[in-house]
Amino acid sequence: MEIPQNIYTPSLAKNTLYNFLFRGTGLFFGFITSIVVARILGPEKLGEYSLAFWILTMVGFLVNLGLPTTVTKYISEYSGKKDYKSTGLILRNCSRWVFWAGIILTILLFIFAPLLANLYQKPYLSLYLRIGSLGMIPMGLLAIYMAGFSGFLRYDLIAFLTFILSPLTFLLILLVMILKGEVESLFWISFISNFLGLFLYFNFYHSKKFPLTKENLPLELKNKLIDYSKSIFIILLLEAFLWERFELLFLGAFSTERQVAFYNLGFNLANKVILLLPGAFAGVLLPTMSEAYGGAQRERLLSIHYNSTRYLALLVFPLCAGGIFLSSRIITSIYGAEYLPSAFIFSIILLAGAFGALSQASSSLLYSLEKQKVILRFYILSVFLKLVLNLIFTRKYQALGAVWVSFSAQAFFGLGIIIYVYAIFLKEKFPLIPILKIILASVLMGILVYFLSSFLPGIYGLVICILLGIIFYPIFLAFVRGLEKLDFDLASRYNAKLPFGLDKISSKFLEILKRFSPGN
Repeated sequence: MEIPQNIYTPSLAKNTLYNFLFRGTGLFFGFITSIVVARILGPEKLGEYSLAFWILTMVGFLVNLGLPTTVTKYISEYSGKKDYKSTGLILRNCSRWVFWAGIILTILLFIFAPLLANLYQKPYLSLYLRIGSLGMIPMGLLAIYMAGFSGFLRYDLIAFLTFILSPLTFLLILLVMILKGEVESLFWISFISNFLGLFLYFNFYHSKKFPLTKENLPLELKNKLIDYSKSIFIILLLEAFLWERFELLFLGAFSTERQVAFYNLGFNLANKVILLLPGAFAGVLLPTMSEAYGGAQRERLLSIHYNSTRYLALLVFPLCAGGIFLSSRIITSIYGAEYLPSAFIFSIILLAGAFGALSQASSSLLYSLEKQKVILRFYILSVFLKLVLNLIFTRKYQALGAVWVSFSAQAFFGLGIIIYVYAIFLKEKFPLIPILKIILASVLMGILVYFLSSFLPGIYGLVICILLGIIFYPIFLAFVRGLEKLDFDLASRYNAKLPFGLDKISSKFLEILKRFSPGN
């Protein structure tokens, strides 16, 4: 095939925007889907669905073998070197590996689903897991093609395809929930959605003429991919135990479906909040840092790391503060009063997620420099801590014990990674004072929306509180001198691109903020 001499790559700012649109669209439809499912199924049935879905998620990690992260990292790196033949080799061969892993895991899960159901003493698991096993192959291959687009930094294409898939999946789920309201229908829809997604990504990849080289991998590159994937696979498996509701392993065995539902709902909602803006920004850091590393741009790499730590803080702490102060209102207004126990879980997972999100800049730096073994050590320690604490607290205190276990392990990991990178690896000063100012502004904003929520009842009152929080947060940032010249420069640069006259409103708002910010 003809190897392209150059591939269009949007800028970091544009990719962050596209990644936000991609994640935002997926999270929005995932959010409204969770409302429909929770309200129609109720806590008991939602607990059944949550436990089976978590088991399938764990099996999905075994299918992927750490290869999506490998694809993103090395396609970005070889793109930085303009070696597009190697990028095509990477995608083709990693797809084949995932395909065969998917076949093996599908057969094993289908056979042993009744055994898992017996171990948990929950007969319904057998049917749910067998249906879910059918989606393992398309899910794994879909992840590879998404990783390929990420590696080429084409988040614009990922966003476009998400605009197609997410609404369609939601409409299918809404239809089957209204007509049948059965848990197994959700797993059939998941299979259909993954298969359709794979079809669209496959066709888009080839229609846009991205490289897909039909040759065997050179031994050196093959060994490089396998060695990296081994470490990444172990890391991702440990990452799943740390970040993907590992407590459900214990809650499913030792508590009721209602406890599983309360924990899962609060956990998932907090994850959606953290993934929206911080996740959109953090998602482009690995390929961007890998490209800088591949191009031998050390100073640019360190600059991206330092600034991204602060910008992650700017995004995650207001979300955390606002969510904590409005937690009860959010849960009861959206899901109903029967899910009120999830409010406390939502708050604590948000706080834990803040540490994790802030550490994404340092984790991405280590991944891009191929120092994933350092991350592996932190994951082993964190998961070991989580396992021990789960055995002590989750069995006794159920969902409440599980959430504090999760907080302890995630905070240990996030703070550990940040301290290691800044104090030991780079020997650079952590931006402590700027981040403390951000935390102060976030807390002030949280107190304000909590106070206003007393006078603004109902779902519409909640929406108004959130909008007011978004407006007052930058004002509080300016008041505590948490905004810097770079922030205004970036805002001014992209302000003119805002549609519908919003650029004029934004310009006036920026002028007001500058008056509160000495030196700007």
